[in-house]
Amino acid sequence: MLSLYARLAAAAAAAVYISGLGWKAYRTGQDGVRAEWAADIAQRTAAALEASEQARKTESELQAKVGRVDLAYQNQKRATATVVSAVAVGMQQLETALAAAPSPAASGAAPSCRTDGARTVERELLGQCASQLARMGAEADGLAARVLGLQDYIRAIQPKP
Repeated sequence: MLSLYARLAAAAAAAVYISGLGWKAYRTGQDGVRAEWAADIAQRTAAALEASEQARKTESELQAKVGRVDLAYQNQKRATATVVSAVAVGMQQLETALAAAPSPAASGAAPSCRTDGARTVERELLGQCASQLARMGAEADGLAARVLGLQDYIRAIQPKP
């Protein structure tokens, strides 16, 4: 029979051997898990990079659309301003024509029940009404241009279904 010390030494050697096998399995498993983690991180990084590039592309497309809409809006504003200035010139011509119009008494026409002062008041009222209508028209054109610009902007940034 083996002595007690020999048995203890054999048991200790077996324990060390089994511990070594366990440690080796642990390290091998740990390296495998690390490799899986690294592959997962690489895959997620690639997916995030692709999503980021797609977002940049979409953003640049939207910026281009917004630029085109803004250019169209600015052109519309310029056209509206041109129309408003033409209306203002027309108003000045109307006011000049009203002021220069001869009164019926001065032209030798038959006198009417109205006095020349009443005709002056009528001319002033007509001129003021025309001025207010032109101002309101210009304001309406400006508001219409703003609405069209905002609608174009919404169409440009709204994703298509």
